[in-house]
Amino acid sequence: MIQNIYMEEFKQTGVYEIKNIVNNKRYVGSTTMSFTKRLDHHRCLLRNGTHKNAHLQRAWNMYGEDNFEFNILEVVDVCCTLEIEQIYLDACEDCYNINPLASGTPNLSKETIEKRSKSFTIFIQEAMGYYH
Repeated sequence: MIQNIYMEEFKQTGVYEIKNIVNNKRYVGSTTMSFTKRLDHHRCLLRNGTHKNAHLQRAWNMYGEDNFEFNILEVVDVCCTLEIEQIYLDACEDCYNINPLASGTPNLSKETIEKRSKSFTIFIQEAMGYYH
């Protein structure tokens, strides 16, 4: 069952799954906000029937909220979330994910995603320089 979990680990960032415990199919995602905030966002959209992923929304409607769980797959620094998400997506054989690329946007090319990832990594590294 998806629950609000406010443990220390859920305050971090990284890669997660929303897993259907009836058929073990899952949605893989990453977050640069806390896992808790991302879970709350998904849950709100799913409960309202407005989630952008139609496959996940239909399954949620069919199986019900109590048959889904939110699991942290890996805690990851903000700079690397998309790269690690892609590894999990590549390994996922039966996912609700519509986009096979860890982009957050279904119409971006792999090259665009890589450019964005590099730019974001540079930005984070520069920003971290101000805090050290």
